[in-house]
Amino acid sequence: MADTDPARLRSAYSRMSWAALAVGGIASAVGGFVLGVVGGSSAPAAVAVVYAVIGAVSAIGAAGVVLLVLAMLRAYESSSMSLRLAVAAAAPAVVVALASSWTASVLSPPIAAWVALPTGLFAAAVGAGLAFTAERRAPHARRPQPRDHIPADAGLWPLAGGVASVVMGPATLWLLREVLHVNCGRGAPGTEAGGGWICADGISYLWAAILLGGAAVGIAVVGALVAYLVRNDRVAAVLLTLLAAFSVGWMLGWTWYGSSHLVWQTPPGVAGTDFWVAAVGPAALVASAAIGSAITALVFGGRTARLLVAVALGGMAVATVLQPGLAPATLVAAGALGGALRRSTVPRPEESRAIVRPERGSRT
Repeated sequence: MADTDPARLRSAYSRMSWAALAVGGIASAVGGFVLGVVGGSSAPAAVAVVYAVIGAVSAIGAAGVVLLVLAMLRAYESSSMSLRLAVAAAAPAVVVALASSWTASVLSPPIAAWVALPTGLFAAAVGAGLAFTAERRAPHARRPQPRDHIPADAGLWPLAGGVASVVMGPATLWLLREVLHVNCGRGAPGTEAGGGWICADGISYLWAAILLGGAAVGIAVVGALVAYLVRNDRVAAVLLTLLAAFSVGWMLGWTWYGSSHLVWQTPPGVAGTDFWVAAVGPAALVASAAIGSAITALVFGGRTARLLVAVALGGMAVATVLQPGLAPATLVAAGALGGALRRSTVPRPEESRAIVRPERGSRT
């Protein structure tokens, strides 16, 4: 173990993140299904799916934290396997315990008080087990491949954006119903509404959850796969930038459509799109400028490109503050751009091959 090439160790640990993803998703799905049955849910399978997604995201997040901490501690160069095992057990325990507590407080409040300890211990056991497996496989693993230059935490940025978009989902509903008055109409004076807005019931906004929320989660997942699986850094940056642009364009397009076609009746002299221009327009301009900065970054390289992407990330943050209802789009876009930025800070594949080519002897 002590003589194992650090590049092989890093490669072995990185590959274990996929096993962590599978274990987290499956274990959470089982737990969610049991909770659904015990809690009397009419759709325990749906509960299982929700928990599976949260568990998979938590697991890959924990795996990313492990890889990040190991890299910061230069633990792959250390002869101490116990250090790596300790990190692999402690980091998932903390991440999963916090994630499970938050999830339970939102979805299953009665179990929120005691869920952190068992899930944390389970995550620690899984992390240590996967780390031990990586240690055993590393000396006999094939030569590290060009894709191994990609940091596993590059895929965490889009996933973090997806999780944040789900958390900010109610802000989008508020934007649609209370600000843009989508699926609403102005009541006539003297009626029960007293000249105020009359809106459809909650189920009428299911389309928003599917079109906007579903798209945000889907873009986040695709972005994570691109950030972690595409070998060529430039191709990954192009794809992630396009995903960011699509995320923003999709949200702006559908909210404009809702304002122009789904506002039943407005005050005299006021169009539904006037609400969009006033409430969404400034944030839309900032977000569009941010996307422009990210696209411009594709023309350049090195520090200039990274600076332009960093400016784009700042623009997404400003757009989110200006209009929180756009958060599912702007945060997912920021996650995709963060993944692109992370990929730009690692060696190129040809550089990685030069680093990991030696198979014999120790590093100097």
